[in-house]
Amino acid sequence: MMGKQKKLKVNELPITSEKFERLRTKRSPLHCVVGDLFENNLSLSYKLVKDAACGGNQNIPLFCSKEKSNATSYCNVDLLLIKDRTIRIIVEIDASDVSPNQVCGKFLTSALTQYYIHESENDIPIEMHDSVIFARALRDGEGMP
Repeated sequence: MMGKQKKLKVNELPITSEKFERLRTKRSPLHCVVGDLFENNLSLSYKLVKDAACGGNQNIPLFCSKEKSNATSYCNVDLLLIKDRTIRIIVEIDASDVSPNQVCGKFLTSALTQYYIHESENDIPIEMHDSVIFARALRDGEGMP
């Protein structure tokens, strides 16, 4: 099918709706399980933000400053839990590459950020709480997807 494709803004970079749908439907079983686990057991005082791989409809960009730009966007995470307009829990899920570099790299880039900024929050920066939990869900190579 040729012709113009609808553009969606995801983390400041326009992508086609076709590519976004491909990302959303390429969810790994582990992402689905973890996303559903949080969604089904979440306290009402928390807001859950899920990326496309976990069943959400957006990327979850974290920024090093209140300025939303590609230069200040350090990483995207899989799940984010917000309470009282502060980030309380960051969840990263890896179903394939569980090398120390991958595991430590995502932790470090997340630790260097201070804000979640997204159009779903009217581009108003949501700051990290004084104490944030960084949780990893890793596939062990056997059994669980």
